[in-house]
Amino acid sequence: MKGFVGGVLSMGVLSTIVILLMLEGKEEVAIQQERHIVNQRLNDAEFDHDFTTAWNDEKDNTEYLDGKKAEIEALKERQKAFDEEFDQAFSRVKSDAQALRAELEKQSNEKSN
Repeated sequence: MKGFVGGVLSMGVLSTIVILLMLEGKEEVAIQQERHIVNQRLNDAEFDHDFTTAWNDEKDNTEYLDGKKAEIEALKERQKAFDEEFDQAFSRVKSDAQALRAELEKQSNEKSN
C-alpha cells in the first residue's frame, strides 16, 4: 500500500509539472503568433511608406507619410518588446526543463530506495 500511495503522490507532482509546461507552451505559441503579426504589419507599413515615397510627391502626402513613420516606430517598439518577452519565455522553458529533469531524477531515486 505504501508503494501505491507514493506512486499516486509522485504522479500528482509530475502531472502538475506537465500541465504547467503545457500551459507555458500554449503561452509561448501565442507570443510567437503575435510576434509574427507584428513583423508582418511592420513589413507592410515599411513597404507602404517606401512605395508612397517612391511613386508620389512627398509634399502631397506629408500627413500620410508622417502617420506611416509613427506607425513604423510603434511597431518597432512592439517588435522589440516581443523579442524580449520571447527571450524571457525561452529562458523560462530551459529552467523549467531543468527543474523537470531534477524532479524526475529525484522521483526515480526515491523509487529505487
